[in-house]
Amino acid sequence: LDQDSIPFPAWDLMPRCNTYFLMSLRGCPLNCVFCMNPNGRVARQRTVDNVMEELNLVLDRYHPTDIWWADELFTIDKERTHRLLDAMIAAKVPDRVRWWCQTHVRFVDDDLFQKMKRAGVRLVGLGIETGDEAKLRALGKGTDLAMITKAREAARRAKVPISSFFVLGQPDETIDSIKRTIDFAVKLNPEEPIFGVMVPYPGTEVSRLAAEGKGGYRLKSFDWDDYNKQIGGAMEFADLSRSQIEWLQIQAYVKVFLLNGRFVDFAKFVWQYRRGAWSMAIKAIFGGNHVDSPVRAAARAAIQAVVPLTREDFIVSRADWQQWQTDEMKRSRQHAAAQPVSAPVGS
Repeated sequence: LDQDSIPFPAWDLMPRCNTYFLMSLRGCPLNCVFCMNPNGRVARQRTVDNVMEELNLVLDRYHPTDIWWADELFTIDKERTHRLLDAMIAAKVPDRVRWWCQTHVRFVDDDLFQKMKRAGVRLVGLGIETGDEAKLRALGKGTDLAMITKAREAARRAKVPISSFFVLGQPDETIDSIKRTIDFAVKLNPEEPIFGVMVPYPGTEVSRLAAEGKGGYRLKSFDWDDYNKQIGGAMEFADLSRSQIEWLQIQAYVKVFLLNGRFVDFAKFVWQYRRGAWSMAIKAIFGGNHVDSPVRAAARAAIQAVVPLTREDFIVSRADWQQWQTDEMKRSRQHAAAQPVSAPVGS
């Protein structure tokens, strides 16, 4: 709960690189049906001074070109985010490195985007998920299409590029609802559109539905290599063949760029993600994963021999994870209540 008590990663034991991943906070209070939420639902913040100490250490010692803030919701506390951005500006971070973050459309506005721009942001990731209003309400994100559009316009006014995350294959998804998502993506015209296919990560509501054959899902694979939003195949969809949803995924990328007249951007995007684009095309045409190898097959066999997974494991994992999160939130509230008012946790 006291994030400042955790030592910095031992960056000196790792080879230098151009991009470093730092975390200024851990946890996300939202309860999205598809998210593993690996850090739990309690958002624990490091103090601004502590974050800046590590950031300056990494910049001064290793001179990276990019910093990726790995927080689930970088701007969840707007007041703290403003203070962190002010500190980054004062430390001349924009002159030293580019940085990327992800957050939620509820926790951004014009002032915040404009200050992020001054602080040197390169890209802000926003979880859009779907362009179907009814499905959006059922996801547990607390957003609607108007809220998403408002956040997108604020980013555009501040000249902050956005990366938008969409997930095709929502519970009881149809071709019509996917087409609404693609149309909405074209309207938003994000600088970097990302379209994934729903994955039944263990512990999520989607994994439980898939294991029980509900929500238009059927769990197909216990192989972790198949749990990939771009070229995976961990489950099947009742109303859509895997091939159909993968072709729609390809169409989504093409339409966002070409219907907005962004031909050069499209060429750059395909080149940047050429390996993934090639794998997607091969999989859509021929089926299968086409990325297996003897080493991966041997590793898979070894894992299954030690801990063979079953459908029941996926069902139980959901209940176990929910109970763990409930207990952790209760513990966090008790801890916060015991703290002096002048020194809140994560201030």
